[in-house]
Amino acid sequence: MIPIFDSMVKRRMQEIPPTDSTETPEYFRNRIIQNLTGEGGTRAFWKRVTSVVNNELVVNDTAEVEFTLLDKEYGKTHYSKLYLYKSEKGWRVFYFL
Repeated sequence: MIPIFDSMVKRRMQEIPPTDSTETPEYFRNRIIQNLTGEGGTRAFWKRVTSVVNNELVVNDTAEVEFTLLDKEYGKTHYSKLYLYKSEKGWRVFYFL
C-alpha cells in the first residue's frame, strides 16, 4: 500500500464508530484511489477549477493563504483558506478550511 493512502485509510477508520465498522481498510483504500484518479469526484473537481490567491500573510515560519476556487463548469466560487508551516522540505499545509 502507498504510505499516503495508509495514512488516509487509518485516519478514516478512526472516524467510524465501532458499532458501524463493517467497512474494511481495503474498501476505504479503493474508495480514496477512485476519488483521486480517473474521473473520480476529487480529481474531477480539481480539474475543473481555477485557483486565485486573494491574500497571504506570512509571519516567521507560518503562513495564512486565502484563495478562491472558480468552478469553470458550474460557474460557482468556493472560498477557502490554507494554513501552512515552513519545514526543512518546504511549506507544508497543516490546516485547510
